[in-house]
Amino acid sequence: RRKTDIEISQGVDAINASVRRIDDLNKEISLSQSTGRSTANFEDQRREELETLAQYINIDFFTNSQGQVNVYTSNGMPLLDSNPRAMTYSPTTFVTGATVYPGGFDNIELNGLDITSTIRGGTIGGLIEMRDTILVEEQDKLNEFARVLMNDINGVLNQGASFPSPCLLYT
Repeated sequence: RRKTDIEISQGVDAINASVRRIDDLNKEISLSQSTGRSTANFEDQRREELETLAQYINIDFFTNSQGQVNVYTSNGMPLLDSNPRAMTYSPTTFVTGATVYPGGFDNIELNGLDITSTIRGGTIGGLIEMRDTILVEEQDKLNEFARVLMNDINGVLNQGASFPSPCLLYT
């Protein structure tokens, strides 16, 4: 779960880098339009960056009347409108079986709001599901298996073995 938490942090960093890149491309497109140069190359790069961003998190976007792309999370929070917005996340340094979200794991925040529970798709949504549900359930199964195995082995080892040992009783 610690590794998954680190991967969430890396994904948030990748999202922020994509949003900054899209913002830079928006500016390049505006500059090219104002000087009468072709914007096709920049628009292709922006489309590719939007596809990269969409791999990490579900997004909605539209091109405004100035040819700028505005990007929003699937629940309507702006990632890029007139300015890029950064998501924040810090991975937890120590993870135990009792570490849960919320409380033990940090919030994924956008504009100061916790959006962790609203992220459902993309790599980040999958990693959150893995960290908070799937791996917890698998750890519970493993713990139960270990408990049953321990009890069964103790039962077998204790059959016929008396305490104190019979030879100690008659000495």
